[in-house]
Amino acid sequence: MRILLAFLFTFIVTLSIQAKDYSVVFYNVENLFDELHDEGKNDYTFLPTKTKGKKEECEKISYHRYRKSCFATDWTKKRVEMKLTQVKRVIDSFKKKPDVLTLCEIENERVVGMLASVLGYKVFKVSESPDKRGIDLAILVSKESGLTLVESKNHELKDDYFKKKPTRVIFENTLKTKKGNLFKVYVNHWPSLGNPTETRIVAAKKLKELMSDDQDKKIPAFGLGDFNTIDENHPHPFRDVLTNKSQIFEVHDLFMKSKSISKNIKKAFPLGTYFYPPKMTWNRLDRIFVNDAFLNGKLVAQVESYKIHTPKFTTKVFEYRNKRSPLYGSRVVGTPKGYDHTAKSYKKAGFSDHFPVAIKIKEN
Repeated sequence: MRILLAFLFTFIVTLSIQAKDYSVVFYNVENLFDELHDEGKNDYTFLPTKTKGKKEECEKISYHRYRKSCFATDWTKKRVEMKLTQVKRVIDSFKKKPDVLTLCEIENERVVGMLASVLGYKVFKVSESPDKRGIDLAILVSKESGLTLVESKNHELKDDYFKKKPTRVIFENTLKTKKGNLFKVYVNHWPSLGNPTETRIVAAKKLKELMSDDQDKKIPAFGLGDFNTIDENHPHPFRDVLTNKSQIFEVHDLFMKSKSISKNIKKAFPLGTYFYPPKMTWNRLDRIFVNDAFLNGKLVAQVESYKIHTPKFTTKVFEYRNKRSPLYGSRVVGTPKGYDHTAKSYKKAGFSDHFPVAIKIKEN
């Protein structure tokens, strides 16, 4: 009997530590703010209309579109809760709750805590960026995954340009599996395309430095996020910096080059994670990069599992209605159903102007 019990115990332990998959998701949730003012931050658009000083601050906004949005947005607690529910609907549409969920365009720890509660995450960390609007990054880790969030660090981007216009940090996170294997997740939200390409070159150099250092130590590392980078950028932050003469690879490229993935699957792949109406172009602003240590080791990034997550309810048909535009009458199917922060109902609210990207890790 003792021998039988010992065998059963060994069998159960073996099952518990066998090869395991971990899912990792990045999602730009499009301006997830709480309804309170953060001292020193320009978050007035996302405050209740009755907030003291909001009207005066809205009037200071020079760009008419943003000024109009500031006046129109009555960002109450009820609207915050509606936004959280819409984010939850997208995350719930994955077959399994992500083991590691990373986010950008979030305001602070308070609102991420609210989201974590709604989604059922108990472990989360938020970056500390000098961004003037208070925009930050976050990571949420599922307790059920068995992963441990060991450490989080902020890497501030430094350059003369950023002295006047500070941007988001690169948010480093170290995770450990039950087997004791470490891997890194760097969450990114690079300067927008309204800033010079050089600002994204600075970010690319920093991420390359961090991920290459991990590669030298044989530590698997992801670099994921909203990189705000398009093909027209020159010099190019990816081709000329991040992946140039390095052991860092973009997962999308590896996916498309893989001979084990059928041509039909590749042809059916979404055209991008973001649609830019003025130029009628799809862009992959949201990407995942890996170092070589994540392709050859105890932890392996499953390239074939990579996807741009586009559940039908998060998409819409974009119609060009401006009669003065040469694009008038054109329709583009499957574009992201962006969030309307002035909406009063879930039906009209939308979700985000970005689609999430996802990948799985296999632990041998």
